[in-house]
Amino acid sequence: MQSSRLELRQGVVLPESDWNSLGSEQGRVKSRVEGEVTFVPVSDDASGDMRIGTANVTLTYTRSNGSGGETSYEDHARVSVQLLCGPGSVPTPDTAQQAGDCKVVRYFTGPMEP
Repeated sequence: MQSSRLELRQGVVLPESDWNSLGSEQGRVKSRVEGEVTFVPVSDDASGDMRIGTANVTLTYTRSNGSGGETSYEDHARVSVQLLCGPGSVPTPDTAQQAGDCKVVRYFTGPMEP
């Protein structure tokens, strides 16, 4: 968890005034995968249940100022996630997850190409 928080702090750096401005707005983001998702095994996973999926995504950001005005813009990125599927994937309590369901273990801010 500490390494993930450090990665977020280092990957998302905005001046305090920008954070305060964003905090006073209402917004949402939608994403869609463009093209195919490629999967590669995690080399140091002896179980074989870990994979890294990489895809091109389009992110649509919509910001509202609370007075009925909205602006939207798109951003394109290539990102990767590390997934755990199989018997080692334990359901999160109080969810509809089943044993063996795929779970995101780690999000990478860029692609993890082989």
